[in-house]
Amino acid sequence: MSEECVFKCLCCELVNSQDRTDHFSQRPVSLVQKLRAQGYKGFIYVYNIMVLFVFYCHVKVKHKGTYVSMLSYFEVPENLEEISPHVAALWKRYLEEDDKFRNDRLKMIARCPTGPWFVRKLIGNVPTIIGHKLPQYTYRGEGYCEQMIDVTADKFISNVSDM
Repeated sequence: MSEECVFKCLCCELVNSQDRTDHFSQRPVSLVQKLRAQGYKGFIYVYNIMVLFVFYCHVKVKHKGTYVSMLSYFEVPENLEEISPHVAALWKRYLEEDDKFRNDRLKMIARCPTGPWFVRKLIGNVPTIIGHKLPQYTYRGEGYCEQMIDVTADKFISNVSDM
């Protein structure tokens, strides 16, 4: 069994947009900026998975898609060093090192409990080092770090999301 999560999940949300949602945390509508406006001082890690949904009308005409960002906001404890020294050390390196370091470490466990059989088999249920499969971008701002996973960059995965 896994240990309890060190970073507390503050919120998850879906954001639809006609435009890409790169560096969403800097936008006034993001939870990060709303919390800052209310005086929140903690550090927030934002995990942004951006996909593109393409719509077809009844005559099989492809319409411009809608970008959807699945955002998860996590509070990084101020006393992280006391809670878990090894997590604190890795987190420090994660923030300070380059993109190659982050691409080699960030894992994702995808699950698809329902849906077409081939999609469930394709996704599986095993940890994946996501930076080896998809481009990811790191954005930093005052009191936050946003990791954006660009699913739109992979044509195969984007086509699966069209189904």
